[in-house]
Amino acid sequence: SPAVVAPRMQTELRAMIDRSSSIANPAGVQVVTDGSVVVIPGAARDEDEARLTDNMIRLTPGVRDVRNELQFPGQQPQP
Repeated sequence: SPAVVAPRMQTELRAMIDRSSSIANPAGVQVVTDGSVVVIPGAARDEDEARLTDNMIRLTPGVRDVRNELQFPGQQPQP
């Protein structure tokens, strides 16, 4: 049933981020699932880390889209 998918996916994504040696502060990255869309608010070290986190989540089976809301130093405001 779809109701089970989102919490399980959220748990798996959280574990993947926490295990990643490429993310400087995994606790600063939030994972919120909205159906098959994953929203990632929080803080990243830089643009590369934000992009890497986004790509890791996009490659996860069951994820249809990612809304990357990670903030990082020197970031340009969204238009």
